[in-house]
Order: sequence, then C-alpha cells, then structure tokens
Amino acid sequence: IENKQPTETVSPLPPVGEALASWEYPEFMQFERGWLWYLIAGLVTAGMAAYAIWDQNWLFLIIIVFATLIFALANMRQPERLHVIITNKGVILRDKFLAYQDIRNFWMIYQPPMVKSLYFEPRSFFITRLHIHLEDQNPVDIREMLLQFLEEDFSKEEEPQSELFGRLLKL
Repeated sequence: IENKQPTETVSPLPPVGEALASWEYPEFMQFERGWLWYLIAGLVTAGMAAYAIWDQNWLFLIIIVFATLIFALANMRQPERLHVIITNKGVILRDKFLAYQDIRNFWMIYQPPMVKSLYFEPRSFFITRLHIHLEDQNPVDIREMLLQFLEEDFSKEEEPQSELFGRLLKL
C-alpha cells in the first residue's frame, strides 16, 4: 500500500490581496495590412538599404536587415493572451506583481473603438511604463477601483506617441 502525501502547490507570487478585477487581452494588436501597405513598406526598406549601401554605412544596413527579420518573425506568430488582475495590494500581469507602493500613478486613455488603455507609471527608473488594454472593462469602474490606492495623472490626455505611430503605421 502506497502512502500518498498531498502535494502542495507553490505560488511564485507573494500574497497579493483580494482580486478586485480580472480580464485577459492580447499581447499586441494584429493589424489587417493590404498589398499596398506591404508595397510601401518594401519600397521604404529597399530605399533605406540602398542609401546605407551608397553611404557605405554597413551598420545601418545590418540594422535594417535585422529589423526587417524581427518584424517578419514577430508577425508570423499569434499574440499571447495576457491575464491581468487588479487587487487591493497591486497589479498582477502574467506572473509579475507590481505593488501600489511601487507605482507613481495611473492614467487612462479611452477613445473607443481604437484606444481603450490603462497605464501605470512605476516609481523605478528601471521598470518600463505598464500598458494594459481594457478590452470590455468598464473604465469608470476600473478608475474608481484604482483611485482608492493610486493618484491619477490628469496631464496625460493622449496615448504615447510611440503607440500612436505604431497604430497608425500598423506596426
């Protein structure tokens, strides 16, 4: 007779409090690109490569080749679904926990149907801004939840330029 001991599940996260909201969203946006987009992108890339060769700027040429390869490989895969949980102690994204004490503030940009985003600005210089898509979440409810723990930054009224250009250029 085997004596089976109950197995314990070990959570990689510390106690993170009570979950207040939870949802999933895609890791990145997938854009519909027509043949014209690919034609223009190819011409721009070829033009930059030709300039790099003409200028004998081999480092620039290598950067163009690698950027093109990375872009092509990244667009071959489907976006992963990211799970976010807002708790009374912080925010969990994937398996990472960011405590409210480590977050300077938050802001929302809500311009449906294209932009429904929640941003967290960390206190640490070494942690990047956290961008979370709200999907079908009610932004008013999420805002009221977060205001209990964080300050809202009203100075940010537009999405960051990098995300705006990425969306407009379908990158």
